[in-house]
This record gives sequence, structure tokens and C-alpha cells, in this order.
Amino acid sequence: MHYSLFKQIQQDTTQQHLLEQQLAQLITDNKTQSYTAFSRCCPGVLPLLQQDNLQQRFALFCNRLGNPGVIDRSSASAVYSLEPQAEAETEVVDFISAAPFIRLTPQPDAAVPDDADKADTVWPTEALPEQADAVLMFGLGLGQQIIPLLTQANIRCLVIYEPDASMLHCSVQAINWQDVFSAAAASNTLISLQVGNDASNVASDLDELCQYLPGLNKVYLYRHLSYPVMDEVIAGLFSHNGDKAQLLKPGRQYLGYQQTNDYLPVRFNGVLGNKSYPLAAQTQTERFLQNLAAFEHYYPAIASEVRNFSPRHWHLVQDNHGSLNLWHRQRNALLFYQPEQEASAAIEQFLHQPAKDDVILGQKVPWKFRHYVHYQAIAKLQALFSQIAQQQHTVPPQLASLILFGIGQGAFLTELLSRRDITNLYLCEPNIEHFYASLFTLNWQALLKQAEQAGRRIYLNIGGDGADYFNDLMQQFYSVGAFTIANTYLLQSSYTPSLSQAVKKLKSQLGVVLTIGDYYDHARFGISHSYNSLEMGHHWLKAERSSYLRHKATQLPVFVVGNGPSLDQCADYIKEHRDKVIVVSCGTALKPLHQLGITPDFHAEVEQNRSTYNWITLVNDATYLKQIKLLSVNGIHPDTAALFGATYLAFKDGEASTTLINKFFVAAKSLAKLDYAYPTVSNLAINWLLQAGFKQLYLLGVDLGYVDVNNHHSRLSGYYKKDGTQLYDYAKVHGENISVAGNFRPRVQTKIEFDVSRQVIEQTLKAFPGQAEVYNCSDGAYIQGAVPLQPAQILTFQPDTSVSDTLADFLQQSCITPAITEQLSEFKTFYHGNKLNQTITIWCQLIAQPVADFDSAQLCIDQQWALFKQQAALPGSVIFYLLYGSTSYFLSLMTKLLPALAQTEHDLREQALEQFNTILTVWRHYLAQVSEDFSEAPLKLDVTSV
Repeated sequence: MHYSLFKQIQQDTTQQHLLEQQLAQLITDNKTQSYTAFSRCCPGVLPLLQQDNLQQRFALFCNRLGNPGVIDRSSASAVYSLEPQAEAETEVVDFISAAPFIRLTPQPDAAVPDDADKADTVWPTEALPEQADAVLMFGLGLGQQIIPLLTQANIRCLVIYEPDASMLHCSVQAINWQDVFSAAAASNTLISLQVGNDASNVASDLDELCQYLPGLNKVYLYRHLSYPVMDEVIAGLFSHNGDKAQLLKPGRQYLGYQQTNDYLPVRFNGVLGNKSYPLAAQTQTERFLQNLAAFEHYYPAIASEVRNFSPRHWHLVQDNHGSLNLWHRQRNALLFYQPEQEASAAIEQFLHQPAKDDVILGQKVPWKFRHYVHYQAIAKLQALFSQIAQQQHTVPPQLASLILFGIGQGAFLTELLSRRDITNLYLCEPNIEHFYASLFTLNWQALLKQAEQAGRRIYLNIGGDGADYFNDLMQQFYSVGAFTIANTYLLQSSYTPSLSQAVKKLKSQLGVVLTIGDYYDHARFGISHSYNSLEMGHHWLKAERSSYLRHKATQLPVFVVGNGPSLDQCADYIKEHRDKVIVVSCGTALKPLHQLGITPDFHAEVEQNRSTYNWITLVNDATYLKQIKLLSVNGIHPDTAALFGATYLAFKDGEASTTLINKFFVAAKSLAKLDYAYPTVSNLAINWLLQAGFKQLYLLGVDLGYVDVNNHHSRLSGYYKKDGTQLYDYAKVHGENISVAGNFRPRVQTKIEFDVSRQVIEQTLKAFPGQAEVYNCSDGAYIQGAVPLQPAQILTFQPDTSVSDTLADFLQQSCITPAITEQLSEFKTFYHGNKLNQTITIWCQLIAQPVADFDSAQLCIDQQWALFKQQAALPGSVIFYLLYGSTSYFLSLMTKLLPALAQTEHDLREQALEQFNTILTVWRHYLAQVSEDFSEAPLKLDVTSV
């Protein structure tokens, strides 16, 4: 369990500052006197205290009671309670009454334990004797436990292990070490302070103690803090209890409990390890069987996995408070202090102070799209977004969507569902042992049945490490409407470093999805460009693959060439194999290929705006471009398509244009749809090629990452000037980098968009199992499902016929030009004659007046959604295709303010009311602008430039 740092600090900043000033003098005095004490009594420690560049995991802070506390920066939590001194004193009393110990000689009438792992047994304890020869203290902490221990017990040797030197820095500020050394002298205790030592050399320390204390038999183990390696050391000591030869055996290697599912905070309930807890699962068998039956009905795959499951580490026990808790057997540690109270407190904090980060408020205005109707509206709201982001609000009684990370033993989920009505609940529990424990404590049967009866959805991701959250959750979001992302709460109920990183990453990924939403401008240009492609007679990949899947062209190797920095190193290999392979250039890779004298068979583009035309014409070689075929999806800009010799398309699934075209044109239903043609052009190319049946793909320059952020694309591309300097500050524009596994090296850096692309490629490869061998020859991010292969190791063979002839025959068989001339005329008449303007007139009248309170705001939202659905259902209406994304976005914005409108404080309520009406006004102008813009030229083409 982690102590909430937020709850330990005064929320009144003035009061907090006053407390810090009062504590500052004590800290100064303690440091001065402690440094003097160490220089005299333990000079070897002084260099550690004088390090300025120390990596500080731990730091001292002043809590709201004016006491010194320790913050663990790795988890942003407090190590101690609000009263660490009292906590230490209670701990010492507990230790003295029941001190864990090991023997150096066998217990009389007891066999020497063999070399088997006995770490999962209860640690032996006894009351500390009147004189204890040796105590090993694992973890220094603030050190407030030392003086009470020295004054209440008679200890000859006290060895203190503290792996992290930053904890010593905290200690010298919190206590006066002069008092510690004085207490040690008074009790005739020898103190050995081992800072930076994780106790892995404990065998040699025990050997020294045996030489210093002849006849030493019992050594008492005081665990004050828990570290992964130290806990393994302690487990090793107990596993060899009574066997002196094994205890003193040198050279043992300790790796520590480093697995994610073994994670523990440095302090937890029962950190001393001197309590035993009865296993509780057998007392809850009836509930487990009821829950298992429910899962067999609702989630049979999960039921199958847990039916005969047996936990190895985390077990359900009844703790010293009588609560059902989770206990790590090997580390002898409880996960919670008091599960029900902790759950209640954490949920109370979430409900009244939910996290301020919010993907819907993070939407910015891309420079090249600043002329779009949608982004003109977003520009007007930027100041309001900043204002709302700074405000604190409460969680509303009804939630559309919530993602909960961590189920634990169930107390958190029970409390949460008793406090809020959640329509779409996504449960992610990376530790299957925790989920298994919940089957004995939580009434899953009732929970699942109630959800079914109320029409609510519960989605479970059990055992995932976080890498698959985005993929799985996006599938669920699309089933209920991707716009619900904008109004989704994320709540992390448990902490591990990897889970926190996964949650942070997921937030960014969901933000990326919002930025590529199907808003009005995107939808209308997608429709007009798709119509234009049909009118111009572009070629389309057939949905039915049987006629071309076995064509010999599909056996040819395909080089998918991206514009990553490793393209510069791959160039010679592309030239070497060029006549024996199909080459597909992706996006901005075309300019480097042209400079290298390489003419690809295909060039792929995925963006529908006209900026692709600007990038491509950087080549400035019309003859070169006409030798290349364009590979894309519906929506590609006609000006871009006209640059190439021929255009080959497929529908991009999920687009408004795809839905409308397929509904109107019967022939479109026979054309292929791509499920994974986003967010980058590499995704399109890979999806298109696999859909077309190709069986050997080599990815070159598809880095999706970089070793150096200043070397982010090919140096020959349009991202760099002729002198090799960047066209713009890439790192500044694209923001924070994240670290991911590398293809040829351990780690590389990337940006969120590239990481989403990588994960979508992995989904694509899974969607075509066994069809193709895909080799990743790029020095960038590792792609699961693609075999890492150095470009020098590529082997190709000369085909019996030319690649160009084979490919031409394949395209004739696999692609068609729909015969839909008459339908095109009908569509144009239908599209121009729709009643969009009439609908928008009604809509603007509906929202002409500002709202006055919560009820009228809620009614305003409900009436707009009802009008949208009613108008979308009318024959000949196109409002659903053009405005679904924009409507969802703005109604989500309004919904976001409802909790603030329900607050009791008048000023906050009035502020929220003003904000709501501001959004309403911008939305009304947005609709009016749509009406004017669309009526001028429904099939207008995009004019975006870079």
C-alpha cells in the first residue's frame, strides 16, 4: 500500500509553507550535528553525504502535521504515515516482543534443513532476549527506530543495511545522529552502517560477526524497509536457518524480486514479518464456485483459465485486522493495511479530485489544418480549455466510461460500484493472482448479472502487461462509439512501475486517436475525394481474394520502404535487390529514393488532404512520378493521384466516406476494406499488401523510432535542409519521447504516434496468421510478429519473368474499375439535394438560448442528441456521415461541465455555466459555418498545403 502524498500535504499552500519554515531550522541543526557525528564516529559515510549528483529516489518533505516524511519519487507516494516517529516506536515494541531470528547451529532435536527453498514458511520469532548478540536491520529509513531500539533493548552489534544513499540524506535531516551514536555508546552497542549495501554480502558479514562474537548462535532480523534484493537475502537466510555452513557460504548471487507481479512498496503492513496469517481461500469456496459459474456463462475463456488455477506468490489471507488481504508468500508481505478503509479513502479522493489530465481538453490546432471549420472552433476554445484544466471538479453520479487499473482482492471495485453508476466499465488487472483472489471475496455473480440487466458493459483484461491495453480497449471503444474516449475516466487503484507507465502511455495513445477523429472537414473531404476517385476510374482492390491469392506475384519479395533514419543505411541493399523485388515507397521516403536513383513500383500515401501533393512534388520530376503506381485508400486527394501513372485503392474501414459510398453504390460492396490503414502510411502499405495476398515483406526504413531525436528521418528527405540541418525543431514540435524495445539494439526513442503505428502493425500481422513472412530490417522499434533481419542478410532470387510484367498481370486480376457511371450522377444529385441546411437551421434554433442551470444544460445535451438521431434516420440525410464525429466531440465537451454545474458553491456553478454557454455559442457558430461551407460546394476538394 502507498500513502497518498496528496493527503499528507496541507492543501492551503500558505499553511504548508509555514510548516516547512518551522521544520527548516530543525533540519539545518540535524544536518550540522549529524555531519559532525559522522566525521568522528563513521567517517566512511561522509563522502556519500557530500555527493551533489546523487540519484535521489527518496527525498524529505514536511507533512501537514509538521513532521518530516519521505517521498518515494518512483511512485510519488509517502513512505511513512503522518506520524513516523510514533510509527517507529510502535514498530520497535512489536519487534522486541516477537523478533524474527535465524540460528547458526541446528535447533536441538531438529534436522538441518536441506537446500530446498523454505522461504514460504512462517518466519520463526521469539521475544528479544535481555542481551541480543546481533541484530541485522534491513533498511535505514528516517532512522527514528534506532534510538528506541537501543534504549529498550541490549544489543551488542547492530548492522544496518540501506541500499539507497538518498535515504541516508533524508535521515540526517530528520534525526540528530549525534544522539544515535550517544545512545549506542551508552548501551555499549557497536553500529555498522552499510549505506549502498543491499545485504547481498550477508554471508561475509555473518562470518565477521562470528569472529567478533565467539559462540554466536542467534541473529535477529529487523526488516524496516523492503527492497527486492534484500527480501531475497532474507528469504535465503531463513531457507538455510540452522545450517552455519550454508549461511556463511560466500559467493551467492541475488537477483532480487524484480518481476512486475512481485512489486511491493518499501513499507507495508507487517513489514517486520513477525506475524502469521491463516489462508482464507478455503473458507470462501462457495463464493468461488458461484463466481466461476458466472464467468462460465459470461466470460468462458476467463473461467477456463482460473478453474484449476493455483497461485504461487499472492495468497488470500485473513490479516491481523480480520480483513481479507493479499499476502506475498515469498516476501512475507501484505498488500494492504486495511483493504476496505483504503479503498474507501482512495475512491473518495478520486470522486472529489479526479486527475486533471483529460484527452478531450488537450486537442490542439494543427497548423496546416487551421483553415478547417472544426479547428477554427477549437482555436476559439483554447483559452477555455486551459481554464477548465486548472479547475477541480467532482466525478458525476453517472459515468459513460471508466477504465479501472487494478482489481486487487475486490474491495476497491465493490466500493466504486456502490458509489457510481458506470455504463461502460473496463477492468484491467495485470496480476492474475490478484484477480483470482477476487473470485473468493467479490460477488462477481451479482455484479455481472446486474450489469446485464441494466444494459451496462463490463470488459476485462486479465494478466496483460499493459502493452495490449490500447489494442484491446480500442476494439471495445469502437463497439460503443470511439467518441466515448473523450468522456472516459481513468483510475489506477494499484501501483507498480510498469502499470503506471502503461497507464501514462495509454492516455497519450487515446489522445492520438482523438486527434485523428472523423470530424466534419475530414468527413466531407473524404466523401468528395472518394467520389472523385470513382469518377476518375481509379482501380480498386477486389474483396474476393480467391481469383488472385495464388498469383505468382504474391510470392515476390516486397520491400516496404519508410523514411526512417535507417533508410540511409539500407539504400545500397535496396539498389542491390531492386530488379528482383517489388518496392513500395511510403510517404516522404519518395524524395530520398529519387535522389538515390531508385524508382519504386508503388508509392503509398494515406493522408487525404492536399499536403501530400506538396511533399511529393518536392521530387520535381514528373516523368519519374508517372513511372510509379499510387497505392492508397478512398479519400486520397485527386491532385495527388494525378501525379502518378495509375492509382490503386481500397476502402479504409471506419471512415464516414467508406460507410456512405458503400451504402449508396452497390458495386462498392465488392471492393476490399482495410481495417488497419492508420495512423501512418506504413500501416496502410502493410495492410494493403497483406490484404492483396503478398507473402514476403521486408521493412526497410520503417523505423518508427530513432536512436537520436535529431536524426529522426532520412537525411535525404524533406525534413532536412541541403546543409543537413533540421527543417524545424523536431523534438520541440513533437514533444516528449518514450523509450521502446529496439529491433537491433536494446532500446530506441519514439513518439506516441509512431508507437501507436507499431502496435497497429502488430495487430495487422496477427490478423493474417500464417500468410506472410515479415522481416524487420530497420534499425528502429521492435515489431512483434516481424523477424529482425539485418539488410545485409536479405536473400533474393532472380524471378523467371520480370517483376514489372508479373505485377502488371497481378493488378489486372486483383483490381477492378467499377462500372458506376449512372450511379455517380445519381449520387451527385442526392448529395447536392440533401436537407443538411434545414436540419442545421432547426438545430441552431434549438440551442439559440443560453442554459440557466444544470437541468437545462442536461436537457440541452439530450435534445441535441435526440435531434441528431432523428434527423440521421430520415431518408436522404447525410448528417450522420458529416457531423457524427463533431457532434460527439462537442456534446462530450458539454457533458464534461455537468458535474461543475451541479456543485453547491455559487461562484463555481456560475463559472461553469458561463463556460457551458461559451461552448454552446462556439458550437452554434460551427453548425452555421458548416451549413454555409457545405451549401457552396458539397463536393469541394481540400486545399491544405504545407
